[in-house]
Amino acid sequence: MRTSLFTLLLLLTFGTGCASKQPVAVSDLAQSQQCQSPHTQYDITVVEEPERWDTLFSQQFASGRLPAPEVPDIDLSLNQIVIIDLGQKSTTGYGVARSQESATIENGVLTITVEITSPDTKMMHAQMMTHPCLALKVPKGDYKKISIVDQQGLVLAEVSVNR
Repeated sequence: MRTSLFTLLLLLTFGTGCASKQPVAVSDLAQSQQCQSPHTQYDITVVEEPERWDTLFSQQFASGRLPAPEVPDIDLSLNQIVIIDLGQKSTTGYGVARSQESATIENGVLTITVEITSPDTKMMHAQMMTHPCLALKVPKGDYKKISIVDQQGLVLAEVSVNR
């Protein structure tokens, strides 16, 4: 009995310190095939200020759309906005969407899984510059880095978060 109690206390003391994946509720805010950003490769932008969100939304998600969509109202004291940018592409057919498994926190890293689509090589596609991007609402939390991975688990981009 004494050994069982000691084992239980050890498990409670040290077992709770083990890192495990914690699910995080992430939601879509906006998506575009023509983001007006300077990035040519995969990139992440973290937005925590309302004025910056207003500006980036107008530039990247509302530019050229009539009527212009309204900027989603987000409580940035509890959340932040993560913009995932695929960079400039030379044809149509590219896209980025939030994966069903969404996001987890493990060892201080928020990992967001996205599904990247590429043009079907058996189909014709318009030869025009596109710039796919996705904006997500992410709760602030106990993590120091954000990592974006594709459906195969390949890391596309990472950014440190100052807290």
